[in-house]
Amino acid sequence: MNFIKIIPWILIVLGAVLNFLVPVFLKKGAASPDAVMGKLYVTKSVGLILVIIGCIMIFWLGGKFGV
Repeated sequence: MNFIKIIPWILIVLGAVLNFLVPVFLKKGAASPDAVMGKLYVTKSVGLILVIIGCIMIFWLGGKFGV
C-alpha cells in the first residue's frame, strides 16, 4: 500500500479529533469565555478543513479509499 493513499485517512482522523476532543480540553482550562470561543472557532475550522482536504484527496485518487 502506498503512503499517498494513507495520507487522506490520517487527515480525516486528525480533523475529527480536532473537532471532537480539543473543545473538551479548552473548556476545562477556561480563563475567559471570549478567549475560549475564539480558540474553539479556530480549532473547529482547522479540523473541518483537514477533513475536507482528506476527502478531496480520496476523490482525486479515484475513490479507492486506500484499498
